[in-house]
Amino acid sequence: MKLHFYPLFLLAIASATLHAEFLVEITSASGDFSGRGKRYVYTSETAVIEVFRYLDNSITVTIDDLPGQTPNWWTLDIAAPNESEIKSGFYENVGRIPLQGRAQPGLLFSDSSGRYCSDLSGWFEVYSVTYDEAGGIEFLDMAFEQHCVGYSASHHGKISFDATRRPEE
Repeated sequence: MKLHFYPLFLLAIASATLHAEFLVEITSASGDFSGRGKRYVYTSETAVIEVFRYLDNSITVTIDDLPGQTPNWWTLDIAAPNESEIKSGFYENVGRIPLQGRAQPGLLFSDSSGRYCSDLSGWFEVYSVTYDEAGGIEFLDMAFEQHCVGYSASHHGKISFDATRRPEE
């Protein structure tokens, strides 16, 4: 077995966390490696979300169960080609972040048990994204689909995140 180490020198330029309204739906088909054939739904009442934008313009979304629940978290990383800013649009023929070609969009969806695709195919579509003055994510509405190479089942989800709206407390 060959181990590969990839140093990631990504600095977050801005993040939004905790007090945002959001809905995350994740569906894994039977036989999917990372999602294990289950459906997951998270809201601002059942989980904590963090959304980061990095200097290379990639976006990371993390979803964590609230304290006191069985620990379970998910991470979604997306990147536009050529380190360009992610905008509304359809990004297909993705490669696995951080191994995708420079001119290729990137995607990686992983879970708390360390399950992720070492090689993948898929797409993501950003319906809407807005950035605040500091460059952080203010609003993100998107969908994605990921296939681990060697598995016929897919993993797909929808994320709607709005840092301008606070959940009712």
